Amino acid sequence: MPLNESQLLILAIYSIVFFCVVIFFEIRLNYIHARHIEKLWPVGEDGLRMIDRKLKIIVRILFVILFLLSVATILTLL
Repeated sequence: MPLNESQLLILAIYSIVFFCVVIFFEIRLNYIHARHIEKLWPVGEDGLRMIDRKLKIIVRILFVILFLLSVATILTLL
């Protein structure tokens, strides 16, 4: 089923807002990570980086799943 102009406009606006929220959370996560490294330095820095890398991957996968589910929901409601 082809998308009409209003659906494309709604999806574009939703995508922009969603990715702005994701960028905000990424910046917040980096800020929290930097504060924790300051507290644990030098003992736990390597372990925290490893955990942080895994958590970022998990969070990004969850955001992609959330985005795909929400776009599917928006398209079914339109």
